Amino acid sequence: MPLTQDKMMECILEDNRGIYLPQAFSQLYHSTTNGKWSGVKKADLIILESGPDNEDYWEAWETVLNNAKFTDKDGVWTLHQDNDLFLVHEDYNWDEE
Repeated sequence: MPLTQDKMMECILEDNRGIYLPQAFSQLYHSTTNGKWSGVKKADLIILESGPDNEDYWEAWETVLNNAKFTDKDGVWTLHQDNDLFLVHEDYNWDEE
């Protein structure tokens, strides 16, 4: 059954984590068991895990946001941050917002 438009975007981390959201993502990345991540360098995850005091933290986060892909039985998903962090299906129609 194909995904409906309202199921093609899922919040995976809320913005209440503040500057620690990227760090929380790196922990989520390692604990995900129902799909596979790609496009993320181990070096960037190490930086994110070290926390926001690392001078390369925000650059690493930008790289992850722009390159991470998640694949599961429903297809390929990318990241989108608009305060909260979302997984967005590759077929999501941004024009319907």
